[in-house]
Amino acid sequence: MAQIFAVPCTGQTDAALAVLRDRMVADGLRVAGVLQDRAPSASGGKAHMVLHDAAGRFTSVISQDLGAGAGGCRLDPGALEDVVLRVAQALPGADVLFVNRFGKQEEQGRGFAPLIAEALDAGLTVIVAVAPEKRGAFQGFAGDLAHWADPADIAIAPA
Repeated sequence: MAQIFAVPCTGQTDAALAVLRDRMVADGLRVAGVLQDRAPSASGGKAHMVLHDAAGRFTSVISQDLGAGAGGCRLDPGALEDVVLRVAQALPGADVLFVNRFGKQEEQGRGFAPLIAEALDAGLTVIVAVAPEKRGAFQGFAGDLAHWADPADIAIAPA
């Protein structure tokens, strides 16, 4: 049964999602999607956003290094779309889709939004981190399928 778990973003969200992914894999579930962490910038600017394939096949940097004093959005939309395509190829046969964030791209119907819809249509469980400022947009996107949960409380049975 399709369901989507929204995990509120905190300083520990990325680590908690990695623990959840490990638990699900140990339980025999097949995972797809990406988890996020940060890597230092060579220029001394903000840390890079790094996405790791939930199944361990690839790692990709999705941010641009704009320099130490730069502001504004550092997301590289092309890099994000490349990651989405790679995850889409791994989606068939998966039980769970992990999405690192429901962000501006998803709010606008891009990024992982189409893949989340595809996963839900296929009956998969989707787990996505949502920042407080994106909660309304996410709720509008997911509707009644959205369940807010702490990663430690999410449990699904293998098919």
